[in-house]
Amino acid sequence: MSSLQAAIGKSEGIIAADPDAECEIWVAAGTYVPLEGDVVDSTTSWKATFKPPAGVALYGGFYGDERALGQQDPVNNKTVLSGDLLGDDEPDSFENMVENSRRIFRPTWNTIVDGFELSGGFADMSQGAPDIMGGGAAMRIDQDSNDPAQITIKRCLFRHNRADYTGEQTNVDGGAAVQINDTEGVILRDCRFEDNYGSDDANPDTHLFGGAQAAFGSAVDLVDCTFVGNLATGTDSWGGAVLSSSSMLSVDRCLFFGNEAGGGGGGLCATGELTMLNSMFHANTGGSSGGAICLGETSVPGGIVNSTIAGNDTDGDGGGVYLDNPGRIKIANSIVWGNEAGGVADLDAQLHAAAAPSAVRSSCVHGIAETWWNLDQDPLFFDPDGLDDLPGTPDDELRLAVSSPCVDSGRNSELPAGAYRDLDGVGDPPIDMGAYERPMAGDSKGNGDVTVADFECTVLAQNWQPAGGVGPLPECLSRLAYADLNADGLVNVTDVVCDIQLALELPPGCAP
Repeated sequence: MSSLQAAIGKSEGIIAADPDAECEIWVAAGTYVPLEGDVVDSTTSWKATFKPPAGVALYGGFYGDERALGQQDPVNNKTVLSGDLLGDDEPDSFENMVENSRRIFRPTWNTIVDGFELSGGFADMSQGAPDIMGGGAAMRIDQDSNDPAQITIKRCLFRHNRADYTGEQTNVDGGAAVQINDTEGVILRDCRFEDNYGSDDANPDTHLFGGAQAAFGSAVDLVDCTFVGNLATGTDSWGGAVLSSSSMLSVDRCLFFGNEAGGGGGGLCATGELTMLNSMFHANTGGSSGGAICLGETSVPGGIVNSTIAGNDTDGDGGGVYLDNPGRIKIANSIVWGNEAGGVADLDAQLHAAAAPSAVRSSCVHGIAETWWNLDQDPLFFDPDGLDDLPGTPDDELRLAVSSPCVDSGRNSELPAGAYRDLDGVGDPPIDMGAYERPMAGDSKGNGDVTVADFECTVLAQNWQPAGGVGPLPECLSRLAYADLNADGLVNVTDVVCDIQLALELPPGCAP
């Protein structure tokens, strides 16, 4: 039995003796598998899972000698919950996973899971277990109490999990890494979903949704989450990263990059209720519709606000947003640009079957009729094809250049109450269009102030860029775009001089 299973067993005794007890499990760095014993049995071990009792909080990221929760450090003390029971999974391959756990973790109500990597889960129907259902290989959340659930998953990495449907009957399911069923009060915060894979190739009548995460009849908040390189194959698979089916989904400050669905919604597919704010969709692909987003019978009460949907594609309709329901949808303070449908980047490729232009407000949309509130102008992203000059790769920089027409062109009245932070977590009213708020001139650090520290940061950026961007950005620098103060696409001595002038409150001589 793993030491973590033993700790969970002890917590069950504590909660049984006092249901109101506050119980925390601190987990030291290492890799843990959910075995009850020490031997892997191919006929039964696949059932192994971590399932703490209700009310228990699990924290990963400890060295082992800490005395306070604030000393938790998941980055340097990597704590892995692995479904690879034999430790024989092959890197960069989804083969050789037959003996893996079908469900690594099963939270119950009032659970906190913080600071873990969950990888190597393999949910398929090969064992004939009805609760596997081809989804939730890393984590499945079900409402198992009459009390309202409050389940918080934060600072977790969901990587390299697979969900397969291999049965003969028609089924509707999904969420390769995380599946949420009939549960309210689920929060996923500051989590990363990377390289998760859902397949329904074994049965063309099967619909597998959500290459990373899926919710059915639930209420879910995604906050500060990143979805990269997730895949849902099959021509009827919807939501390369996320599916929200008959659910209430809130998306705030999330990034969707390089996800793919064989059907529609390369980044996200939703039916039910959706609210989206300060999020970006880039380089996602939907096979039949909605390169970035596909919306079915969906109500969007808060609309899609201050988001960037750029450089996505589909072979069908709506490279940016595909609206299947003929109802209206509000898109405000957003940039929808350079999306392609069948190789064409016109207005229909940006918003297919979306509402009349009156529902698009204070936004920059490729091909839209210009008004005093909407723009059809190049948003002037700082470096849309990145340092490698290849669009659709991770170094693409879609923050706004200082001379972008989208800077200060949004409307603060479109923001929900209290929403002042962009995808970087900063704000600088008046509001810009898109997911990223460009800081004030001279604020190279992107923290809302202009000081001598910004000048020092610009100097570091100047020394970094001529080397071709080798290695990480200077630690002080939010993004290279912020240090280019004269909009020439470079960070050089001109920007350094400009930063000095701004820091000393002298008239700058570097206006674009």
